[in-house]
Parts: sequence; C-alpha cells; structure tokens
Amino acid sequence: MAQRWKITRYEAIAGIGFANYFGDIGGTSPTKNNLFGLRDINLLTTRPALMVGARYKTSEVNAIKLNLVLLMISGTDKGGDNAYRGYRFNTFGLEHTLQYEHAIIKEERRRSSFAIYNRRGLLSTYSNKGLYVFGGLGGIVHYTGIKRNSSDYVPRIDIVKDGFHYAATALGGVMVKLIYDNRYAFSAEIGLRYVFSDYLDGFSTSVSRFNDIYYYTNFSIIYRIKTSRKGYPILFRRYY
Repeated sequence: MAQRWKITRYEAIAGIGFANYFGDIGGTSPTKNNLFGLRDINLLTTRPALMVGARYKTSEVNAIKLNLVLLMISGTDKGGDNAYRGYRFNTFGLEHTLQYEHAIIKEERRRSSFAIYNRRGLLSTYSNKGLYVFGGLGGIVHYTGIKRNSSDYVPRIDIVKDGFHYAATALGGVMVKLIYDNRYAFSAEIGLRYVFSDYLDGFSTSVSRFNDIYYYTNFSIIYRIKTSRKGYPILFRRYY
C-alpha cells in the first residue's frame, strides 16, 4: 500500500476551461494597483479554452505535467478607466507549459461513507482526494487582432503590434484532485500566467509598468495508466 502510487504513475489528461486577461486594454488604469487583475474580472470578456496534457509522478507527493492549451483571450476598454480610448482585441493562442506539482494533501486512501456499485459488484469503499500547488515555465504562440472604435481619441503614447507573436510565460497555482477509481480521476485548477511580454493584447503604452497576465481555470478528466513492473506505461489493457 505504501507504494500504491507507482501502480498508476502515468496519467493522460483532457479538460475544458476559461481564460481571463489583465493588461493594458480595459479594466483599471495601469497606474493603479489592481491586485494582480482580481479587481478587473469581467465575465463578458471570459473566453473558453481546451487542454490536453500528460502527468508523470516522480514520487508519492511530486509530479511533473506537460500542458497544451488552445485558448482565446479578449479585452475591451468599454466600461473601464480607459473607455475614452475605445480599444478592443481578440487573441487566439496555443500555450505549452511544463509544471512541477507538489501535494500539500497527498492522495491517500480514506474510507468513504458510501459504497459504489456497478454490474460487477462493489467498486470502491474509499474516496481519494489531493490538494496540490504547482509552478512552471512555458510559452504561448498567439495571433492578436486589435481595433479602435473611438474617433475622438488621438493616440500619442500607444504602441500597437497586432499579428503573430511568441512570448515566454511563468505560471503558478493550485489544483484539487479527486480519485474516482483505479482508472479515472477528476481535477480542478486555477493558475496565474505571467507573460514576459506586454503585447499579448497587441498593445502597450509608455505609462505601463507591468507585462500582461492572465488567469486560466480548468476542469479535467484524468485517465490513470497502469505501470508495468519495469516502470513503463501499459497502454493497452481492458481493466485491472
């Protein structure tokens, strides 16, 4: 039981989520403290994302995870401190990141107050949960389209760079994981992405003090791959 984590140390992951952007377009003026964007959360500019990934457990409480995320990011000056400018943008990006995960509450077998049955009988009388923190590095290749609706505003300190771009990213966040059975698990995570560029929105100004950031929230289903005695994943099996 102490080495149970080694039985399924490989995991394939697929999920859906959404992204919230915080930068120079929309929201609070860049000269004000907006608490890493938390003051600027706007459901109208929230955009969907799709994710696939793979995880490898290096120990009972540590793992590394590779993510590929296809996402949209959007923002507008309308309703914010800079509504007079009239800028709005849409970004389509492919994010690729590698993150390290550490369990604050490790996945361990705890008796559940109920039993789960199917046609073959009892499945499990245990409920496994874990709480993780993670951090990592990666990048995002993206295409940005930016427009300006206001005819009265005359740009003086604006720098516009739409089109294709690439930027490195750093990330950190928390994840909750629920083990359903020997083959499947579910997770929910939220993470902040710091972009080493000020042009995720295709826009920058001379008064901007920070690069762009965005939050990514994800809900995933996890397929737990059985590991052979030699430590290799067993990809083709009916059940175990």
